[in-house]
Amino acid sequence: MPLLRDLSLAIAVEDIACGRHTARARPLSPAVRTRLAELIETVTAQRWLQPAIAYRIRTITDRGGDWIELDGAIKLQAPLLAHRMRPASHLATVVCTVGESLSRQVSAWFGSGNPARAVLLDELGSIALTKLADRCGELLRDEALALGLDLSGSLHPGDDGFAIEQQAAVLQLAGGDELGIALQGGSTLAPLKSLTAVYGLGKKMPNWSAGDNCATCRARERCSYRRDGRTAGIAA
Repeated sequence: MPLLRDLSLAIAVEDIACGRHTARARPLSPAVRTRLAELIETVTAQRWLQPAIAYRIRTITDRGGDWIELDGAIKLQAPLLAHRMRPASHLATVVCTVGESLSRQVSAWFGSGNPARAVLLDELGSIALTKLADRCGELLRDEALALGLDLSGSLHPGDDGFAIEQQAAVLQLAGGDELGIALQGGSTLAPLKSLTAVYGLGKKMPNWSAGDNCATCRARERCSYRRDGRTAGIAA
């Protein structure tokens, strides 16, 4: 089970500016850009980002109309997986996090009456998580290539046809406990800036982008960080 810690994530002002511009239909002011640059420097100096990834690839041994069986014993109940992963011979379960420090600082700034900085820092954390998820895809593409297979796009608990209640199973399968990631309040992950995903590996496996997933997402119109070719991340 690969566990990767202390990964580097390069966050730029433009990463956050793209999402804000899309949400507000106007460019950021020079003053806000300056604050963002200063914030990125602080985050780097204080090490508030602590990116980590865990994943595991298992063999798909059976499947039905709304479920997939892994390694002859583990079953994920999700019609979306059964449909989109039909060509897959293997399934990768993934969990990634940017750590707890950033979320703690967001809470501290909200509590001390500094909501503007807290909001900017929270947005930076969402961008970082998105970049980390992209890194997961790159790692798994290399794994698939080594096996002579193709990699699908990602699917996530909470997608239509992939119930959020499956979050616990995906988290466990990916090795979330090794990174100290847990469920709180039902299916919410802690640390908050964390996510789980699954990918299919197979011969001629179709691929789809995060933007493709956003195109059919029910929350698309209210999401400030949707992937539509202009944005840099997703809300998290």
